[in-house]
Amino acid sequence: YLTDGTDSSWLDVSSGSQYAASSGSGLASTVSTTDPLVTSNPSEVGYLWINSTSGMTYVCTDITTDANIWVNVGVGTTGVSPGTSGTGGTITTYTSGGVDYKVHTFTSSGTLVIESVNSASVVEYLMVAGGGAGGYSYGAGGGGGGFLTASSVPVIAQTYAVTVGAGGSWVTSNTGGSGSNSSFNSITSIGGGGGADAASAASSGGSGGGGAGLSSSYGGTTAGAAGTNGQGNSGGAGANTTIGVRGAGGGGGASASGGTGTSSGGGAGGNGTASSLSGSSVVYAGGGGGGVFSSGGTTYSGGLGGGGASASGISVAIDATANSGGGGGGGTQTSAAGNANYAPGNGGSGIVIIRYAV
Repeated sequence: YLTDGTDSSWLDVSSGSQYAASSGSGLASTVSTTDPLVTSNPSEVGYLWINSTSGMTYVCTDITTDANIWVNVGVGTTGVSPGTSGTGGTITTYTSGGVDYKVHTFTSSGTLVIESVNSASVVEYLMVAGGGAGGYSYGAGGGGGGFLTASSVPVIAQTYAVTVGAGGSWVTSNTGGSGSNSSFNSITSIGGGGGADAASAASSGGSGGGGAGLSSSYGGTTAGAAGTNGQGNSGGAGANTTIGVRGAGGGGGASASGGTGTSSGGGAGGNGTASSLSGSSVVYAGGGGGGVFSSGGTTYSGGLGGGGASASGISVAIDATANSGGGGGGGTQTSAAGNANYAPGNGGSGIVIIRYAV
């Protein structure tokens, strides 16, 4: 016995025949051994579909051609509907926990085109900005790019601009350049701050750059710069000493602040944060390692998540990994070759990953 509150009818589920409609034209229906499809294309909204094998009953609430929506009235939730579909970036798919996912990975700026949605269409995203470069002389590590992630973000059928921030570049005798912002759906992650050098202060950003390692008689600032709340952490302070290697601070990372420089070494870059949105666990937005004033051969490590190691001895620093949002390693001044400077590393470019169930 079926009723919509106005009309009522008895339905013979063995044959699909309809009997004794109480008023109106009766209830249009189909009885089948299978569930309806989005391409079943019934004649009207309110059409009934009964699966005689499972006993489930569905009501069609949207008769858009080949995109019908059927509500399972047994459990009161949408049971059969067109899924979310889109184009843009590098597209991959995988299954996790019994759910099929489609992933759009942007390693450079582009557009995400959402082509079809339903009332429950939401996406998850990971957004990492470009990392900052290391500072030049007595140079500190660059900060990791801002790290943002969210789930259950509603989308509609339209084109979304996706911006992937570039990594910062180092400049002779200056603070490392800050990374550029990444953005999607009016949400922005902030580029990582550049590491300090002997002549200029560290820059704030998604994560902040580290402070320079200086002689106590030199002047300047050894403070690390601040990160952005919810996106990263501060850079470590540099040493202020007349002895030792005058280590600079490490750049901040997404999950930890940069290490503090000491009279025996630079601070390590702060570690980044892992995400499995791509289908594999990857760490992003680590800070760069702090440089030194030293003729020694020790290298000070960048943080997990693409952060570059600092320069040391007569070597140059390491650039952060592309599309990691890591900070570049700090530069070194060494007495081993007439107080020569050895270059810092550039920041790593960012990345934007968008995932949804299909």
